[in-house]
Amino acid sequence: MKNIAIVTGGSRGIGAATAKLLAKSGVDVCFSYQSDKASAEAVVAACVAEGVSAHAVQADVTQREDIARLFSACDEALGSPNILINNAGIVGEAGKLVDLKPEVLQHVFEVNLFGAIYCCKKRLNAWQSRAAAWVVPSSIFRRWRQSLAARMSISTMLPQKARSTA
Repeated sequence: MKNIAIVTGGSRGIGAATAKLLAKSGVDVCFSYQSDKASAEAVVAACVAEGVSAHAVQADVTQREDIARLFSACDEALGSPNILINNAGIVGEAGKLVDLKPEVLQHVFEVNLFGAIYCCKKRLNAWQSRAAAWVVPSSIFRRWRQSLAARMSISTMLPQKARSTA
């Protein structure tokens, strides 16, 4: 079976490096990008140069309709993905906690946490009948990696047949 990955936030930084590394490993890659189409096209070209198929989809992980479109586009262009890497993330404004605007905090959680959960939820139902699937929440759980509570909450989101490297 051919491995096919979806990488959220795959046009720049860690996401682009992840997409390219997957391609170098022979994995077909579909990734989302927020707005930088030129960077997305460059990542697609780099992946294709590794001999795999690649597809970029403009999508906002805070919008469930965009997530559905991302997965549908992957299904149509490459096939059903068996790897999901939730990479999309933002930092928000730096500053004092007392100055933190509620709308900034809300948006950070929408992208970093809810977006990852929506992506997992979108595919986990389909993966329950498959033998191998990987769900890799990347930076969103980094700070809690040593926390048993975080590991337990992640593992309850996954079917028994799925693996998590969180």
